[in-house]
Amino acid sequence: MKSTLKLRSLIAAFGSAALLATGLVVATPAQAGMCSTDATTGVETCASTLPVSGAAYKFMVPTKNYNGTMFFWNHGFRPSYAYPSYTAPTGVEQMTLSNTGPTPKLDYSTELLAKGYGLAAYDRVTDGLHGWNTEESVPLLKELVDLSKTIAPSTKRNVIWGSSGAGPVVNMFAEKYPELTDAVGLVSPVATNISRQLQSGCDIFYLLSVFADPTIKGCAALGAKGPAGHIAALTELGKVVALLTAWSQNLGAPGLTQPAAVVAATPAFGAIPQRSALLLIGLLSGIPQKSKHMDGVTTSALIPEGSINATVAILENIGEAAATGILAGQAVAEKIGGPFYDNTKTNYATLLDEGDAGRYNLGLSGDNGINGMLGVLAQMPRVSAPAANIAKAAALDPVKYTSTKPTVLLANENDRLVWPGQTAAYVAERNAKFAPVQAAYESALSAYESAVTARDMKIATATAAVGKAKTAAAKKKAKAALASAKAKAAPVEPTKPSANVVALYAMSPTEYTVYADSGLPDLAGVGAASGVGHEQFTTAQVIALAEMLDAAATSGKLDITPESFAIFGAAFGINGDLDYLPIPLKY
Repeated sequence: MKSTLKLRSLIAAFGSAALLATGLVVATPAQAGMCSTDATTGVETCASTLPVSGAAYKFMVPTKNYNGTMFFWNHGFRPSYAYPSYTAPTGVEQMTLSNTGPTPKLDYSTELLAKGYGLAAYDRVTDGLHGWNTEESVPLLKELVDLSKTIAPSTKRNVIWGSSGAGPVVNMFAEKYPELTDAVGLVSPVATNISRQLQSGCDIFYLLSVFADPTIKGCAALGAKGPAGHIAALTELGKVVALLTAWSQNLGAPGLTQPAAVVAATPAFGAIPQRSALLLIGLLSGIPQKSKHMDGVTTSALIPEGSINATVAILENIGEAAATGILAGQAVAEKIGGPFYDNTKTNYATLLDEGDAGRYNLGLSGDNGINGMLGVLAQMPRVSAPAANIAKAAALDPVKYTSTKPTVLLANENDRLVWPGQTAAYVAERNAKFAPVQAAYESALSAYESAVTARDMKIATATAAVGKAKTAAAKKKAKAALASAKAKAAPVEPTKPSANVVALYAMSPTEYTVYADSGLPDLAGVGAASGVGHEQFTTAQVIALAEMLDAAATSGKLDITPESFAIFGAAFGINGDLDYLPIPLKY
């Protein structure tokens, strides 16, 4: 799950016979390299292969201003086989996160090196392949960190960070090797189990099969090993792209034609616009209702209502969401030995948020449209998978949320590939693990405050007794009591603990859709610079993340107050409320 998958280009390439004719290649490690230093910048670059795994690696150290903090980058999910516009990596692609926004960047190595940070990265290839190899990548990362002790011996702090499908790698490493981890950065991450994300991704295909194309098998078609499984996944994606192509031309205005038997028996159901089904599919699966070009709010002559704007946003988002779901789903299915998607127990009516049902009521064709579509879903055949496969998928990436290292997560509030609810779910899990520590602190703080009050009262009582003493003997005794009260050691205030985790959400502007004179939205323009897309952040937001991680690695904690966070958010286009929550995960 990574921007460099070039999913938008893949979707554009569909419809061509070249798709299945594309040669399928397997990534191989980069050839051994050597260290060299740039005479102008002073940046030393070392590139070779890891001694045990053979995976390619690269270090970049700014020798003129190195501050001792090394950032170890982990790239996201990569398919093992090629498709139009994508070839599996054969070496280190990037040293930091990329930017897929209006001003694309491969990485931010230049900016971070200028700050004095060291950079390290590796190609997450195992047994010559990529795919969903998260657990297998942890030993590779350990090799990289160990190697840094030789390549950059002046390193004092390790920041372990990564994006998208590398989230589990970073989390598992931080939990297994806390002594090698000083701070953790998770960017647009799969921060919890991948099956929670894939269940929604597979729902997209199932729901489209019900309301648009019954030939779609979706995630039920996954699991074959090697190129055959890859082609099966691309074939399913091709069916989805065909639907999206038609809807991009007519905005889903025609009435429903599927399920054919229901439409034939109930003409009123066939009168529901296809865009209403598309909107429902987006809401049930958790697809953001804002996209690169659609703000979900503004209107025009052809987009007469905000809910229709949101529908076009889902249309713009769903292609890459489906591509990610089917390609990552195939990688997971291949790893566990077969299909894992099962919706036999899913009650889709409960997945429609009541607020969304009201907010987008018109776009959903009113209560009758909502009830009609949900009623059909309740009657349709479901997809089942072997219980063993379901359990294996749920057991992937065994993150325990027990890390106490400072952890900063950065996600777009409308990420179309990895739902931002992944970030919120991780923070909730970390806070739940931290709750007993917080409770113990509050109990200790209460005891401390009581002890302080008791000591102060004892001193006050003894002081008053000295003043009331009438005789020399009485005064002497009272003074002795006072001295004894003061001599007793003052209670020690307990140290306030911290969950050491914070989520940063890049926010999108309120209104940004641009309309042509005809009333059609401009879907080819620059679009929003923040808050949308996957790994699409401003340079200022990326630098701010790096500086936070460096400071946290140095101090060992995240010292954030609601007041300071509000100021920070306003300065960088980040949510300024620590309690802000994006769209929650559906599973």
